[in-house]
Amino acid sequence: MSELLFEILCEEIPARMQKRAAEDLKTMFLERLEGYELSPKSVETYVTPRRLTLHATGLELIQQDVNEERRGPRVDAPPSAIEGFLASTGLKLEQCEQRETPKGTFLFANLYRKGRATKEILPDIFQEIIAMFPWPKSQRWAYGNKTWVRPMHSGICIFNGEVLPFSVSFNSDNNAVGPTVNFAAQTQGHRFMGGTAFTVKDFADYQAQLKMNYVILSADERRALIEGQVSKIAESKGLTVYPDEGLLEEVIGLVEWPQAHLGRIDDEFMNLPKEVLITSMRVHQRYFALVDEKGNLAPYFSLISNVIAKDGGETLVQGNERVLRARLADANFFYQQDQKISLQDHAMKLQSIVFHERLGLMSEKVERVQNLAREIAPYLNADPELSAKVAGVMKADLVTGMVGEFPELQGIMGSYYARLQGYPEAAAHAISEHYLPKGAGDDLPSSELGRTLALSDRIDTLVGFFAVGIRPTGSKDPFALRRTALAIIRVLEQDAPLKLSSLFEKAYVLYQEQLTYQKDIPSKLEVLEQLNAFILDRLKVYWREQGIRHDTINAAFKVGVNDSIAILKSRVKALEDFMGSSEGLNLLAGYRRAVNIVQIEERKDGIMYSGPIQVEALEMEAEKALYKALESRHPILEEALQNHEFMRVMNELSALRPAIDLYFETVTVNTEDPQIRVNRLKTLAMMRQTLEKVADFSQVEERL
Repeated sequence: MSELLFEILCEEIPARMQKRAAEDLKTMFLERLEGYELSPKSVETYVTPRRLTLHATGLELIQQDVNEERRGPRVDAPPSAIEGFLASTGLKLEQCEQRETPKGTFLFANLYRKGRATKEILPDIFQEIIAMFPWPKSQRWAYGNKTWVRPMHSGICIFNGEVLPFSVSFNSDNNAVGPTVNFAAQTQGHRFMGGTAFTVKDFADYQAQLKMNYVILSADERRALIEGQVSKIAESKGLTVYPDEGLLEEVIGLVEWPQAHLGRIDDEFMNLPKEVLITSMRVHQRYFALVDEKGNLAPYFSLISNVIAKDGGETLVQGNERVLRARLADANFFYQQDQKISLQDHAMKLQSIVFHERLGLMSEKVERVQNLAREIAPYLNADPELSAKVAGVMKADLVTGMVGEFPELQGIMGSYYARLQGYPEAAAHAISEHYLPKGAGDDLPSSELGRTLALSDRIDTLVGFFAVGIRPTGSKDPFALRRTALAIIRVLEQDAPLKLSSLFEKAYVLYQEQLTYQKDIPSKLEVLEQLNAFILDRLKVYWREQGIRHDTINAAFKVGVNDSIAILKSRVKALEDFMGSSEGLNLLAGYRRAVNIVQIEERKDGIMYSGPIQVEALEMEAEKALYKALESRHPILEEALQNHEFMRVMNELSALRPAIDLYFETVTVNTEDPQIRVNRLKTLAMMRQTLEKVADFSQVEERL
């Protein structure tokens, strides 16, 4: 089986770009192979801080020969059409066949292409990939005008045991000589511990020689080593590692030969909040925090180096402890200084911070959020005045020294300072919770007060940006308004009896003064319509991601979207479960049959069949039974829908099935008697109307 090895060796690739780079390399390679009608058995990509590698097996050695017949225009077509066809085939007119067809005489081109050797194609593919690689950021170097993520040194390209040499030039257009990178069979190992450049034969030899030169190619293997080493160090002190998947991913991308060491935190800094210590170690130093069996932070950390230290790491650890000591001394200074000023005084400084140039100051936002919090609090069983009071200081930590140093701690530091200044625990907890949820899978605020503040803050943000005409467009969402909307949805779907449309209107009114002197902004009606449509769109996306079918959502939304999100979710979920049952599918079949009959007759007769049914004109037992079933359930369904008892609604619909089945088995709707025919069509229309009070079943698609 053939084997391909390709590597790019360069300066350190930022850890945050590595995983995506490996995925992009694989995708771009497969796309280009497909264009050459080649396909491998397997393709794997690897990335370390200094190299991007591709390994493929089972790739054909040569393209298949191609015989293709292509039909062109008619022989009497305009000259431009004929010339275009000839240009596309590369043939002359006399090389084409003129063939009679039932539609006239057409030109036909018989094309033959001999397959190229794969080894001739691969250098072209890789040169194109390098030229078009989608790095988020890249750079020029050494007078070159072409870019790469970091300066490139060399590369490998070996196919089926044969070196495929090629070069990539980074020359500049201004005649200055730029670098040229050669691809052959040589690479280098670890920057500090590896030996001189070495030549490889194949992938197995490549991996083996890299390991001999202190490079672990596989990110999964580096992950396992780091996790194992750090856990072993923690266990030596009776501790465990504080979980941090993001930090682990970053460290994997920083080292080619991971070596874990144990360091100690000075006791004088252990009075700092746990989050401060962890954030300082994580953000500045990439250290792993260690905790005891109760989850309390221990005075130890683990660091990962990229070298084997000659003295066992003693000097390395001492140096890192010294750096951490300086970092924590700064943090301790900020912590002490911040406490000298009350949260209310910190909040006064928000008058000097701009929320957005078109939406005013942060202090103005806080005032609006206070008003919204008073409105929202009663619906969430929170105290309105306490909600407004806490909203007044929930952004105060933004101007503290600690958050200025560690923006990740906004909300968290506010909660610590609130406790230290005597605020109730519920208030302090809500200050940290009002930033939740931060992402799709993040925790929700656990308290009524936290939910009130989280909603008030985000509703103000969403309404403000829409009010001045700033909305997400396509893939662009610079102010994360989609994420803001999702957070609102996730909070409100937890049994919150709030209608967003009314909250949007209240929030808009609070912006009136801010909007007075602004030009070219949408009207209030436009803004509210856009907001409601935006939320409904986000609802559909979010619920589809949870596994709810799009047609179920559309069917439920068609009968009304003015309820709270929690009620909408309950309706959609009940309908989804019902349509997944045999009762639901049978009812859907009956509904469709009834609707089809009524619609056909309405179009034919030019009238709508609705209105009262003449009970005395019901002849057959089946039609009497259906009418009775529909009539008796009308008030029951009305009551259940009004009380949002959607499972009860579905159960009542299920009970209609026997009467519907019997009706279609025994009753002829289009009878010769016009009075009876009209009555029966009205009965089916009554059935349609009854079912469509629950959902628009015409939106529901077939279940396979």
